[in-house]
Amino acid sequence: MQWLIDQSIILSLLVLSLLLLSPMANRLLGANATYKLWGLVPLVLLFNALFSWFNWSFYKQISQLETFKISLYTLAKQQSHLNAAISETFLENDLAFFAWLLIAISLSCYLFHQYLGLNEYVARLAKVDSTNAKLPVLHSEGQHSPFLFGFRKPKIVVPNDFFQNFDHTQQRLILEHEESHFNQGDNFWNLLAVALLIVFWFNPLLWLAFRRFRQQQELACDGVTTSDYDESKRQSYAHALLSAVLNKQNGNDEKLKIGRLALSTSYGEKSQLKDRLLKLRQHRHLSKARWLPTTFAIAAVLLALFIAYSQILHESEPARIAIHQPYPKYPVDAAKDKIEGFVLLQFDITPSGETKRIKVLESQPEAIFDKNAALALSQWRYEATDKATEAQQIRLDFAL
Repeated sequence: MQWLIDQSIILSLLVLSLLLLSPMANRLLGANATYKLWGLVPLVLLFNALFSWFNWSFYKQISQLETFKISLYTLAKQQSHLNAAISETFLENDLAFFAWLLIAISLSCYLFHQYLGLNEYVARLAKVDSTNAKLPVLHSEGQHSPFLFGFRKPKIVVPNDFFQNFDHTQQRLILEHEESHFNQGDNFWNLLAVALLIVFWFNPLLWLAFRRFRQQQELACDGVTTSDYDESKRQSYAHALLSAVLNKQNGNDEKLKIGRLALSTSYGEKSQLKDRLLKLRQHRHLSKARWLPTTFAIAAVLLALFIAYSQILHESEPARIAIHQPYPKYPVDAAKDKIEGFVLLQFDITPSGETKRIKVLESQPEAIFDKNAALALSQWRYEATDKATEAQQIRLDFAL
């Protein structure tokens, strides 16, 4: 559970960075490149998991770079204290874990039930043979926005008035839009995004990020679909988008509302309309040679930054609390001669709370208090945790 809290905060910082970066990236790199940056979310989570499980030295070396360490150490230290406070308040209570598990399972069952319902509905629809589309096109009985559904054998589902409400050019553009979703594997990405939401359901920022991710997905497909078309076809595309939104508002088929937003794509969403029309109006053709290197560089920097942050966070955990601290004995000869001083010690703490690998780093005067200080520290006991703590330091003062 502690790992979930750590990753939730790291992902929050990452999606906040993406949310702030998106407007500028859309202008400079285009919608498709900006959409690809959202792939950093599962990628950072994957790398953090691999590092946590295998303790790969490569990522530890990244975190030692001063450029990262200086700028991220303070933030990581603050997060480690926040994590400790959360852990002390909630995570030690088994009810917190069972509450998380219960809600995660409930959300999974709910969405799976929705998917089965929509899958059953789509399976009964008739196929349209006259569209020349690359994917099967199914003709539904209700009013709704066209959408792509399915994973193994995806299909495009169009409303009952699709061929009456849209002219031939608009029909072709809408179908190309849904085919763009297929080419990008968007239904699989949506499934992965929903899985992350289920795991991190307690984080409201990730729900906001999911909405923005879906909006960026539609912007990317708009850009891919219209990239090679002239102004008149883009205007026709915009009119088709408006019609699709109005069609959805007048929709009367409740079955098509089952899980469609989470588990499929949708051509016309009212909440996305303003951004998509504005982007169509500001259309600029950007060559792959221009946006790909820049996107890769931004992704590489963000990935390295958050991997380094994760490692620094791992190394900056709050100090463990000593639960047994016997005082060192004052050497008889030093007391007789009224000698005072200190000993600086380094040591490790085992998961069970014992002190090991004790060594003297500095002492004053030399060698007078070292033995008694090390003996006392060897008898100290700390609260137990699930992992060892290395290279702790403490100064023991000897004063009369």
